[in-house]
Amino acid sequence: TVLITILVFGVIIFIHELGHFIAAKASRIKVHEFALGMGPTLFHFTKGETKYALRLFPIGGFVSMEGEDEESEDENAFGKKPVWKRMIVVVAGACMNILLGFLILVCTTAGMEKIPTKVIENFRGESSAVEQSGLKPGDEILKINGRSMFIEQDIAFSIQQDTDKKVEMLVRRDGKKVTLNDVDVRMVKVKSKTGEEREVFPFYVKSESKTVRNVLEYAAKDTAYVARVVWLSLL
Repeated sequence: TVLITILVFGVIIFIHELGHFIAAKASRIKVHEFALGMGPTLFHFTKGETKYALRLFPIGGFVSMEGEDEESEDENAFGKKPVWKRMIVVVAGACMNILLGFLILVCTTAGMEKIPTKVIENFRGESSAVEQSGLKPGDEILKINGRSMFIEQDIAFSIQQDTDKKVEMLVRRDGKKVTLNDVDVRMVKVKSKTGEEREVFPFYVKSESKTVRNVLEYAAKDTAYVARVVWLSLL
């Protein structure tokens, strides 16, 4: 488990630093060293002006650029480049990690049997309160409490986060957008085949067969959903 964790973090760090490195090279910024890990150097080679190194402790990495932390008169120093180029270099690492996340989600989505949608298939439980609130099978959920829904997990997350379980929904119905107020999205109790009672969401959504297009589209929206959840968790 420790080795797998080190490997995973190593890949994440490498991709992150690679983003800074590629952006720096594209901006013609002099890069002294591209290192994976920290501490004493285990292995290195030099190509052009850049030293590529693997260091002892797998706890980080860095891209050392001319003029990044000190004044430099070199025309290819980080500080001599326009602000917009410096901004690209700074954010490139995070962008590469988002791209990595997208590619991972493409792989996991491609492994799914079908692709979930945001369209209501049917309701659970008898005399469903959510159905009585105005929601209908075939409705596509676009927003909950003013927030756009990316994927079906976004819908579940928004329902779980709501305190009184009475939400405002914007749905697409028969090609038209309809606003529903005070939609009751309380969990409902159902019995399994063994007679065990459990709580589930009051409705379930349709799924569709996989195509290259909807796999890529779902993975992109899933990436946006994950980014949103991470951001909200930090607030």
